[in-house]
Amino acid sequence: MSIPKPMLRNIASNYLSRHVQIASVLSVVGGMIFWYSYFVPRRDRINNFYKNYDADAAAEEILANRRKREPELAEERDKVMAILQRRQAERESKN
Repeated sequence: MSIPKPMLRNIASNYLSRHVQIASVLSVVGGMIFWYSYFVPRRDRINNFYKNYDADAAAEEILANRRKREPELAEERDKVMAILQRRQAERESKN
């Protein structure tokens, strides 16, 4: 009984060809999983949103909210302007 000789030729090419095939199959499967589990539902949600979307109503809602908040925004703007003027006065007094 003799021990079989080890395979010494084409080790790297056999290893690489097998693993490249495995990697190719896994990448295709992973791409399909991503496509059908993430992209297709996302695309459908976006399409449904724009089927029911009314740009004029959305613009009116935005403007209505801004009109409600306008006094608050004016107060915040005045506070920020006061802080900026104070800092500028401090810089000028140092120079």
